[in-house]
Amino acid sequence: CSSDLDPYLVQSKIESIVKETIRVRDELNYEAVAFDEITISQLLADTVQLPLFSDQKMIVVKNADLNISSTKKGGLSEKDYDSLSAYLEHPNESTTIIFDISEHPLDAKAKNTKTLRKLCRYVRLADLDAETFRMMVRQDLKKWKIDLDPLAEKELMERLPLDLANWKQELEKLINYPGTPDREVICQLVSKPLFGTGGQDSLVFVNAILSRDLKMTMEYWNDLVQQTKEYYGLIGLISGQLRFMYQVKYLKSQGYMSDRIASVLNVHPYRVKKTLETAAPYDLEDISGLLNDLSDLDIAIKSGKTEPRQGFELFLLKASGGERLWNH
Repeated sequence: CSSDLDPYLVQSKIESIVKETIRVRDELNYEAVAFDEITISQLLADTVQLPLFSDQKMIVVKNADLNISSTKKGGLSEKDYDSLSAYLEHPNESTTIIFDISEHPLDAKAKNTKTLRKLCRYVRLADLDAETFRMMVRQDLKKWKIDLDPLAEKELMERLPLDLANWKQELEKLINYPGTPDREVICQLVSKPLFGTGGQDSLVFVNAILSRDLKMTMEYWNDLVQQTKEYYGLIGLISGQLRFMYQVKYLKSQGYMSDRIASVLNVHPYRVKKTLETAAPYDLEDISGLLNDLSDLDIAIKSGKTEPRQGFELFLLKASGGERLWNH
């Protein structure tokens, strides 16, 4: 498991295991607890209590960290690990424990990892990639008999972040729409959450700016201004993405492979992969030039020389080659 897993996929898999194990879920045979809200001794005490009206009982431990740690924050102490592994050697057959470690994957090099994988059923989920996501969206559209024309489907895919929970919310809008949505309807119903889902969204916006695609840049900007008035905060978001892009591209130029870059920058390899794909057409000078322009904008706003929204729009127009349109 990895920290970049889609939460919806993780929860769906947990639900499927619960359904396989207990026929009817209620408060007497099902319990969900957070890892940092229960001790290992409390957890093991719960496992020996027999279910009252069912053959099986389920305990789901969310945000679990089963790596051995010497610190008080996160992980297992040596004592807790010994207690847990001793229980797993001879578990209560009427109780099933699910440890959700999607936020804290097991350290492959740690000694206890091999033991835990031997004692437990280890379920590995793949990261949600763009192709799989598009396939799942199309399956949902087919299931609900929502027949989009090519232009409408293209617009929908461009507006959806790589987030299944968000897609299920947007799908509800399409299901309840009277008739078949065309491209215009998709634009009205489905917004572009540019920065609501993290780095991937800002990467798309940065790519539009770097590629000097004025039309796409301003489309994203027009959607964005409907969602926030914190224009100054956008400087930090975009400059952060540009700095990360610069670091990744620089390390790549020094001969570093993707996995090594991810290790050096302490990020998931998938983020490095997507950033390298986006940054491929651009020079380091292109990226540093935009960073310098953002720095100038930052100073101008702080000094009161530029109004935030107007300053940001001027920056976007200049960066994407549309400053002449502004002058007219």
